[in-house]
Amino acid sequence: MILAEYLCDFVLEPASKSLINEYSLINLILCFPKGILIIITWLFRAKGVMYLLITGLISQYVFHADEIDIWFFSSIIIFSTMPFIILEMFKACGIDMYQMPGIALRKQWRSIILLTFVCAVFNAIFHAQIMANKGVMQDTMILILQEVFANITGVVTCLILISIGARIVLLFQPRNN
Repeated sequence: MILAEYLCDFVLEPASKSLINEYSLINLILCFPKGILIIITWLFRAKGVMYLLITGLISQYVFHADEIDIWFFSSIIIFSTMPFIILEMFKACGIDMYQMPGIALRKQWRSIILLTFVCAVFNAIFHAQIMANKGVMQDTMILILQEVFANITGVVTCLILISIGARIVLLFQPRNN
């Protein structure tokens, strides 16, 4: 999570600003922290929330120390716990999306994308509320669309990287004859 935050803040954002003077979509397309947030929660459940809270606090403190206030901590808590809350809401409705038994692991990406979409909508609403409490007014619909786009592309990018990594590991794994 900390490495993903570093990549986004100090590699992708400056690179996109140097290529295009205005805000570009590179930051939204390669939003690794949002993808990691969803995948960690999906894999580790409640234990993952603790990992995300700790790494979220560390990475935000290291990379955004000038923005520390009550809204800073509340946003970290909300964004770190939101995937777990959504997964538990689905589970309460009878849809257990945690590594669904009976469905092949490679087909479970659909549940991750659905989880990502629902989390993005809730995160955007909470983010708009936090920004409004800080006195910054934004168009909520644009914020929701940016969150949905960043979350889904971040998760898809992370899933592709995990798939490539798994194939590389399998490629170099010694074979039993």
